[in-house]
Amino acid sequence: MASPNDSDPSRATTYAAPEQAQSDQKPHMQPQVQVQYVLPPNMQQGGPVLFGQQSGGQIFVQPIGYVDPSSGQICDWLPWSITNIFVGWCLLGLLPLIFSLICRSRKASNDASGARTMSTLALIFNILVTLAGLVAWIVLIIVLSPNENDLILETNPDENISQVSSEQKARPDLTKSVLFHGVVYLGSASITAPRSEEELHKNMAILNEQSNMNIEVTLCVPDNADGVVRLLDPQSEGEISSYLVSQIIFCARGPSGTPLSCCWAFTTSRPSMLLNQQNDKTPSGKLQYEVLYQCQVFRCENQDAIYRILLSFANAFRRTANNQSVNSRRTTSIISNAIQATVAQLQQQTASNSNQLPSNLQIFDGTIKFRCFLDIKEENTDSKGNVTLISAPRPEKNVFNLRKNIRKNVSVTLQQIRGTPLNIERCFGLLLAQGRNVRASDMQLLDLETMGKSDDNRSYGVRGYWNPLARAFKDLIHLNEETSKGARVFLTIALDVVISGISEPVRFVIEAKARITEINKSNDTNSQDISDTIWSSFKKVTPFTEEFDMIVKQVSSKSSHQDQVYEVVQLESKTEAERRAKFERLSSRITNNTGEDDNDDIIISGFGHVSKECDADVLNNWNEILIKWRKNYNERPNGLQILVQKGIPEALRCEVWQLLAGSVKDEKEMIDTYRYLLTKESSSERIIINDLNRTFPAHEYFKEQGGIGQEALYKLSRAYSVRDEEVGYCQGVSFVIATILIHMPEEQAFMLLCKLMEDERYLLRLMYKANFENLQMKFYQLNCLIEENLPDIYAHFYDLKVECHMFASQWFLTLFTAKFPLYVVFRIMDIFLYEGFNAIFAVALSLLKCNQKDLLSLDFEGVMRFFRVNLPKKYLCEDHADELIQAACSMKLNIKKLKRYEKEYLTRRAEEEQKQTPLQRLEVDNKRLTENCMRSEFENEMLALELVNDRIKLKERLHQADDHIETLTRELEATKLIVRQSEELAIRLNEQLQHTREAFRDTCDDLQQAQKSVHDYKQICSQLNNQLDKHKEKYIQKMEFIHTKCCESCKSLIYSPPPSNVSTPERETSNNNLNEDDLPSVIPSDVANRLHRVEIELAEKKLALTQALCDNQELTRKLQRTTSMMSDSDTISISSIRSNNQNSSGSWLSKTIMLTYPFNFHFTSAIVCRVATSLKDAALYQREIREVINIEKARRQHQDYIATLRKLGLDVIELPADESLPEGVFVEDTAVICDGIALMCRPGIPGRLKEVDIIRTILKREGLIIIDIEDPLATIDGGDVLFTGREFFVGLSKTTNMAGAKAVASAFPEYPVTLLRVKKGTHLKNFVTMIGMDTMAIGGSCIAKDLLRQMEENSEYKSYKTITLNDDPPANCLWINGTVLHLPYDQRYGESIRILTNRLGPTASHTELSNSEFSKIDCVISSRCLLFNRPKDNKNTDR
Repeated sequence: MASPNDSDPSRATTYAAPEQAQSDQKPHMQPQVQVQYVLPPNMQQGGPVLFGQQSGGQIFVQPIGYVDPSSGQICDWLPWSITNIFVGWCLLGLLPLIFSLICRSRKASNDASGARTMSTLALIFNILVTLAGLVAWIVLIIVLSPNENDLILETNPDENISQVSSEQKARPDLTKSVLFHGVVYLGSASITAPRSEEELHKNMAILNEQSNMNIEVTLCVPDNADGVVRLLDPQSEGEISSYLVSQIIFCARGPSGTPLSCCWAFTTSRPSMLLNQQNDKTPSGKLQYEVLYQCQVFRCENQDAIYRILLSFANAFRRTANNQSVNSRRTTSIISNAIQATVAQLQQQTASNSNQLPSNLQIFDGTIKFRCFLDIKEENTDSKGNVTLISAPRPEKNVFNLRKNIRKNVSVTLQQIRGTPLNIERCFGLLLAQGRNVRASDMQLLDLETMGKSDDNRSYGVRGYWNPLARAFKDLIHLNEETSKGARVFLTIALDVVISGISEPVRFVIEAKARITEINKSNDTNSQDISDTIWSSFKKVTPFTEEFDMIVKQVSSKSSHQDQVYEVVQLESKTEAERRAKFERLSSRITNNTGEDDNDDIIISGFGHVSKECDADVLNNWNEILIKWRKNYNERPNGLQILVQKGIPEALRCEVWQLLAGSVKDEKEMIDTYRYLLTKESSSERIIINDLNRTFPAHEYFKEQGGIGQEALYKLSRAYSVRDEEVGYCQGVSFVIATILIHMPEEQAFMLLCKLMEDERYLLRLMYKANFENLQMKFYQLNCLIEENLPDIYAHFYDLKVECHMFASQWFLTLFTAKFPLYVVFRIMDIFLYEGFNAIFAVALSLLKCNQKDLLSLDFEGVMRFFRVNLPKKYLCEDHADELIQAACSMKLNIKKLKRYEKEYLTRRAEEEQKQTPLQRLEVDNKRLTENCMRSEFENEMLALELVNDRIKLKERLHQADDHIETLTRELEATKLIVRQSEELAIRLNEQLQHTREAFRDTCDDLQQAQKSVHDYKQICSQLNNQLDKHKEKYIQKMEFIHTKCCESCKSLIYSPPPSNVSTPERETSNNNLNEDDLPSVIPSDVANRLHRVEIELAEKKLALTQALCDNQELTRKLQRTTSMMSDSDTISISSIRSNNQNSSGSWLSKTIMLTYPFNFHFTSAIVCRVATSLKDAALYQREIREVINIEKARRQHQDYIATLRKLGLDVIELPADESLPEGVFVEDTAVICDGIALMCRPGIPGRLKEVDIIRTILKREGLIIIDIEDPLATIDGGDVLFTGREFFVGLSKTTNMAGAKAVASAFPEYPVTLLRVKKGTHLKNFVTMIGMDTMAIGGSCIAKDLLRQMEENSEYKSYKTITLNDDPPANCLWINGTVLHLPYDQRYGESIRILTNRLGPTASHTELSNSEFSKIDCVISSRCLLFNRPKDNKNTDR
């Protein structure tokens, strides 16, 4: 056997394990323990593998394996050593055998001296072989035993992540573990503070950056505290290393948002016991013991996997057994078992030595009390879009009102209120689960937002984030679906905290209830916000609290660091304690009381649910049967028996039961009889009234006292007691009547009851007659049937003295309706009505037969309890009920035997009566009367008890009513105060409104006066114009007369210019006009001046009129927006930009023009681009779309699109496809065009800038004014700009920012610009477009509704008409030259298209366009064309 020194470390290959410290590691992170493996220099020749560890300046070496020269793999050390020893021993053993053979041959040849020599040599070699074997085994034991130069390895070498072949190890049992693949092991390092998250992060950073060996492993995490965390080889699934859960101290992940976010680590404790004769022994010569801490660092790129891993660790961190040793780990080989035994022995010696010092160990028990506060807050969005957190209301003490699909925050505050003060270091996790008494594996880990102590250090608070729509919470379906009315769901919240002095996290479990509601119900967001606002200052809701009692025990720590000071013995909440106490009281009551004290466990009559659903085939079969049956009531159709045995559908039982019993005849006569009987008085009326509340109290129809069900039950019982005075009333009858009343009106139920009581097939009235003689006979028949069919039960009942009347009386009197679930009751009634009373015998025998095994194992009390409690409960399951009915239907009873049993009973009864003397008969009667008296007294006591209970309940209800009245009174006072404040606010608002109206009225009066003045001036101007025209005509006539009558000398005098040198424009104009017309005329200067003044005054009045109109519009707008809020800062910034580009007079004038003359949406030209083949791949990469488009189909749809544009009269400029520009087909995003001005956009995708350059060239050539965006940070897509003809709406999305919106305001200063926030980064036109003059089409999603709200609040123009559709894609339309282009009417969007076309009206022109392929990449109709009007004067101008 090779010793550790057989291999020269200088010649060997050093394989650094992940735990080995890097040479360039930072000084403060140098690990205290360095580990390395020494391999043979030549792997092909084989040799030993050594394990070395350096600690405190000492080096310890231990052989752990060898290299197989044939395969070059590392194998276990011990089998290799044993094999070598065994082979050597066998070789040495051959020598004595050889000498023995030589000795025999010498004897055979009569060579005595040679034989003796060979015999002596054989004996000597036998002794040598024996000694050699003993020496070999002693050397092996010495090598394997610890010495001063060896390291005692721990049971499971956590750090030995080496080249040891995991294929040689057997695959461990992973049935109770969770496997995580794709985990990379980075290494480990020694630490001094095992619970320091900061030191863990430092180690993560160093190993993540400097680790040269990343080992991919499969992580195996157990589901319990006694399990083992294993690292497995992904290929062979062999175990590489393992760690006991009890030795894992701390677990944490890297900080989020850093390169360490994909890393996580946990710390382990490793005991180190060194056998050093010089330095490491205590004065008594014993072992020196210390504990080393190491952090194991891992990396996983999948963030969700890290979340699951940490959740699995949190579920596994539970308490372990107290007697479990720190080093009890799973061993992987024989050598590790031997080392573990040695270490355990040494630990026991150390523990026994420590026990000799009683002064160091002080044990005491104590109780610590904690109080936990729980609050759940939900996100709430107000009308402005602000998100706030509001505590979920609690209509009851421990019930939270939660809303569906709303993100929530869970806050837990832990406060110690009694006991030895404990320091809470940190929160290890906050978990959530649905239900109660849940397993740890069913809980989901919440993302922690904040944790820490309060300012006064008296409590510790933790807040976690809960998103019900997240993938991690998809299994908690009951906490995110609407609960039915009156229902509640349980939720469990667990808080794991790390407490100083306790090695394991302590879990506080809080159980509560919740009611989940829809957002759109009456108690939705808006209504709840209003109620919370009104009542928040008046409602004083105490916080949800839970108290915990923790019992701890102080223990001594085996390590020098004294980490574990306390041990948690028990942690119990107040709710659990109350539940446990209640259960103990109930158990003691059950144990002490053997009689009727078990009523709490008995199923209440009328319990159970019967489904009304039925298969279509079954209904069709019953329909055929009923059609035949209605033709002849006296004959039952063929196939009826099979259907009845399978069960009558609930909806058909009313008719089928009447047909089976034959109660459909003489209907009018029976109804009249029933109404007549109701007018009579009954002697049993008091008993009937007393039994009303006892009959089917669990059924909704009979639950309400004095309700419709109890009223019908009372009338029917009373009517039959009058009809059959011999029977009168019996309590069993009421259960049969109630069963019938569930399915039919009381008149038909009376007819069916009479049939059951009087028909010879049933004859129930015989059972209810005085002395119950017929019932006793049926008990005898049942007893005989049991003896014949179930002899074992008969013998068992005979031994126990169990008689049939003890369990079957209620079965027969109520027809199994009193204690069994309704599903079983109705099925039994089905076969009873079909077969008669024999079906009751069959059901009774089937019950005993199906439960024979249970009955034979019980004693008398157990049998009675089984019949009373367990037997009805068993048939709550419908499968068991179906088995019972099938067994009853298959049980054939001999009618002749029943008749014979009846005769035997009557004969015995007659003989007994004959044998009885008058005195005996009187004794029997006396006994019966005594029993009746005792029964009456018992009923009287029960009634008195019920009366007392009712009084107590009434007092409690009265107190509750008083409290409720007091609460309502306070709420009423608060409401009155709010109403008073509201009235005062309304008065102030009315006064403000009155002042505003008066100001508006004054302005209107001024405007009317201005209009009157303008009207007067218009009349004056009209009169002056008329006079001027008359003077001109007269003047022309005179000049013509002078021209024809005067001589030449007179003409020269007349036509000579005036002597004045003053020249006026009017004269020049008139002279020019005269010259042009060859008609000289001279207008007097006073007339011209007067005309000039009139024109100036007219222009001023027109200007004043326009100003007054604008002022009127401004006042109207202010009046409408008196109660609305001011525009946001973005709109103000846009308005400031617009105001800088125009003067004040131009502002109101442009607004007036804008409000008066909107854009008409008539276009002359359009730019389109063909579809590129590269669009298919680019869509998958850039737009993150997972559905592949069909390019050929997309091209066909685009050609139809272009043809439609041409039909509308547009001059279409079609650009060729460019494969380098895959999204070039979406030309709308490149420019915003209005009034001959083109603002060149800057798309959010940088690769599309080339498209903008191409479109710029084309628009410049077409004569449009080009404007480029100067701000380099601005981004804007044309799909985010909506022009309504009056203003611009700009959507802020992932492709359009604030700088881009400012560019729109600068380019078009004459139009207002309103900003809209678009959620989820999509384009604005995906949700809203123009489809007519001041008419918009808008989608039906939450995003579209939010956009509509923003438009209504911030728009400059308030008179838009909107058409709201069910879906978003149909809302994107094109309104071109009076025609609306929209999606086709198909199965997906048919309803939305129908709404759109109906709202447009029959006279509106509209055309369908297919967009199915482009919709796969979230592209709409309007994005594929760029519309504009070509200027008349085709000028190329840059601005």
